[in-house]
Amino acid sequence: MTIKEISIFVQNKKGKLSAISKLLGEENIHIRGFTMADTAEGYGIFRLVVDYNEKAKRILKENHYTVSDDDVLGIKIPDQAGALSQVLDLLSNNGMNVEYLYIAANSFLIMKVDDALKAEKILLAQGHKVIENTLEI
Repeated sequence: MTIKEISIFVQNKKGKLSAISKLLGEENIHIRGFTMADTAEGYGIFRLVVDYNEKAKRILKENHYTVSDDDVLGIKIPDQAGALSQVLDLLSNNGMNVEYLYIAANSFLIMKVDDALKAEKILLAQGHKVIENTLEI
């Protein structure tokens, strides 16, 4: 039950992120979660989870953005102290590596792991809600 995440290669210049978010908003694409990581070379990776992945990718490519997508897990975590630690400990104790993570709307945790199927089974077995579709966020 992985979901798709869009990665956009973005030059680190004023207005670039604004232009992307405006473009998607004008097309009624909702950004459900995001993270931005910059590099020393003046570029960054803008990662997004959106409600209509294929439409967003098409629009971004039509507007000359370098875009790729990847499978990530989305899980609902409780709004309580220690919830993130419990999830990360569970995965770590089962030999899983979390490559990166970020929070999305409504306390959904988006994460890239080295074995999504294994992570999903582990999380479901412990009662975590794994989302099947970004419309659930």
